[in-house]
Amino acid sequence: MKTGFTLLLTLLFVSLTLSIGLGVATLIIGEIGLSGSARESQLAFYAADSGVECALYWDKPLINEKFATSTGPGSNTITCAGNSVNVGGWDSCVPTPCISDGESKGGRSSFFLSFGSGKPCVDVTVKKNIDATTVITSLGHNTCVSGARRVERGLEVSY
Repeated sequence: MKTGFTLLLTLLFVSLTLSIGLGVATLIIGEIGLSGSARESQLAFYAADSGVECALYWDKPLINEKFATSTGPGSNTITCAGNSVNVGGWDSCVPTPCISDGESKGGRSSFFLSFGSGKPCVDVTVKKNIDATTVITSLGHNTCVSGARRVERGLEVSY
């Protein structure tokens, strides 16, 4: 009767060890997935922040004012992260022209910045309101590759 006891005890010990090992492995795989999501979210947030900083830099009063609606179309070019884009001008007025019958109109400019192939990118909209306020909306993406799993984070600044 005692001959099978050692084999049974060994089998029980191996089963318990295997169960604990599989449980720990499942936890580790879940944590790796969470850390990957956090990394992708961080990339998207930094892209959105870069878009806001670019727009703020080029909209400094009395220095740049590239998003002004009072200049001609295509005359305002900004450069950020190696991208040159046209912004502002009459073509951004809502509706055109910016001033009709002495009434000032607001304008909206949008631009896209890419930080390299397969890297983060950002869509930025700068809206000039009639009451002289400005709203910058920046939507950063962790990647701009089509078909890839994308994470989007946004920032909005008004002044």
